[in-house]
Amino acid sequence: MNTEARRTAIVEVAMLCFVRQGFQKTSISDICKEAGMRSGHYYYYFAGKGAILEVAYVSGNEDLAVRVEHMLDEQDLFPAILVIGICRLECRNPNLSEAFRWPPPKLTARYSAYG
Repeated sequence: MNTEARRTAIVEVAMLCFVRQGFQKTSISDICKEAGMRSGHYYYYFAGKGAILEVAYVSGNEDLAVRVEHMLDEQDLFPAILVIGICRLECRNPNLSEAFRWPPPKLTARYSAYG
């Protein structure tokens, strides 16, 4: 697996861990165990947990917005609100505070309709 593919796989695993346990309660060890790698090797790809959020935001913001919009279309409100809540409440990295202002503009009206 090339470096970029491995980084993408680690981000996907980490995001699943964050959804299950929350950002603060997920450790680097949790991510590594789930990804099938050693903790020391993790740092070859990322400086810390916050770096994963940065990559996930940059590469997945649009995809995440599309997924949340689809959840709202399907009236699958709990997962949509959960994703939004994780992005809003769990991320306390000051570098990302602006980036994780959810919902994005195109979802603002739709999300606010659900309270």
